[in-house]
Amino acid sequence: MLAGLIGDKPATGRNTTIVAPTVEITQRLRRKILRKGGDVDAVWVLSINHWELERRQTCMNQKRNERGRTMVMDRLKAERMEAAIARKVAKTIKDAEVATTRKDKQ
Repeated sequence: MLAGLIGDKPATGRNTTIVAPTVEITQRLRRKILRKGGDVDAVWVLSINHWELERRQTCMNQKRNERGRTMVMDRLKAERMEAAIARKVAKTIKDAEVATTRKDKQ
């Protein structure tokens, strides 16, 4: 069991939630770690490393999402511009046809 991960409850019966990498290893948790043959300092280091990994992963996910959003927006913008150009070309052709039919009628 890792202690001090973001969102963990430090001990039963407490309402506080850990929101920073400050690891709180209670006496109860210390005894549990020692009973299982673990090292309390190793658990502390593992939890800090895990917190750091989660923080990095979250940061990378945010960057990826922003990049993806930017790419989607750029693609949508390009599609809109293409559609606008196509409309302008169609309008120009239609205006030219109308102008030639007017000339023919006169």
